[in-house]
Amino acid sequence: MEYRDIWEYQLNLDQQETAQFVRHVWETKDSYFDYFFFDENCSYRLLALLDASSERIDVTDDFQFTAIPVDTIRALQHRGLIDSSEYRPSAASDMEHKSQQASTLVLNTATQLVEQNAAIATLLSGLSEQEQIQALELAYAYARYLAVQKRQANPQLRKRTLAILSARAKHPASAGFSDIPTPAYRDEQGHLSQRISLTAGSTLSDQGSKSKADHLGFLDLSYRPAFHDVMDLPQGFDHGAQIQMGHLNLRLWDGGKVRVQSFQAVDILSLSEQTHFQRPIAWSVSGGLERFIGADAELFGYLHTGFGKAWLTPAGRFYGLAQAQLLADNQFRKGVQLSLGPRLGWLWQGNRLQGQLEANWQGLSGFDKTKRSTLQAKLGVKLSRNAQLRLQAKSQHFKLNSDSNEAHEVSLGINWYF
Repeated sequence: MEYRDIWEYQLNLDQQETAQFVRHVWETKDSYFDYFFFDENCSYRLLALLDASSERIDVTDDFQFTAIPVDTIRALQHRGLIDSSEYRPSAASDMEHKSQQASTLVLNTATQLVEQNAAIATLLSGLSEQEQIQALELAYAYARYLAVQKRQANPQLRKRTLAILSARAKHPASAGFSDIPTPAYRDEQGHLSQRISLTAGSTLSDQGSKSKADHLGFLDLSYRPAFHDVMDLPQGFDHGAQIQMGHLNLRLWDGGKVRVQSFQAVDILSLSEQTHFQRPIAWSVSGGLERFIGADAELFGYLHTGFGKAWLTPAGRFYGLAQAQLLADNQFRKGVQLSLGPRLGWLWQGNRLQGQLEANWQGLSGFDKTKRSTLQAKLGVKLSRNAQLRLQAKSQHFKLNSDSNEAHEVSLGINWYF
């Protein structure tokens, strides 16, 4: 009902273990468990059920602090409990795969078959026999998609869907669509969930023509317990999506000063692309602590959120969001700044190379009237399944009335996933 792809893993439990599993499920049917997102979640509870089914299974002890679902699959694999796997594409994925094999005329006709009340035969009249069959199959898939998205009964849509099925039944020939291929990588074959990074770089701060530029080197050590960002190695992950939690970055400056450079409590980005049948909203939300570029920059709290659109092309994924920012600290006038502006970007997620260009201009601001803009570029190079080289460059520009300054940062580091 959520139109999400599924990987099904076949366990190698014998008959006695399966019977014990069923008995234990029945035994706990009236039990109540507190739900904790990070550790005692639904995936952890499944492992507990399996532990009770056999003396040879003891996997819950592997998860003391977190139980990320994909890691529970890896734990079962490590113990040799998985025999096989099967990919089950969602109806939405199947619809999009078929739509990529159809002409624009067929796609437009399929949409009209669902959204218009004109006679089906009239709408199909300009198509060949094969194109008519393709349009009807896509129309039925689109009607199902709309029914799920609206999550409520629609008598008119149900009636139209039945009419589309009836028209399709009059054409016994195949639509000629190929089956959706199994992805090259399963979810658990992607990089591991935790990441530690070691990065070296330098900054250049320019306070204007009357000030001397400040140039300093630094060394960063960062740790992220979960889970994935769009510049990480993409194999096994949904492209254009990221979720990071608890990302801590410590910085050692020239001269020996050590500071918390940033802490991301949560950072979520969804860049689902526009297609003929689906028009998802691209969105982002993040919050935590951060500093501007510079050794003397103060730590401030932030909350970012944005909404917009994303498009997937052969040249990469392009996106544009309207982003609102709330910054809080005594370095801002009145202790806070609320601003709004465009966030524009390009993203490439190749198997070997990953790249991103992004610009954000916060032109409308309240309380603190400083106009802030950021331009950054990132390049990732895959070294192995769980290692990546990453080059980053970032520029920040600040302007208040006639006063302005800018700061630049460049760094090169290595990411290890474990």
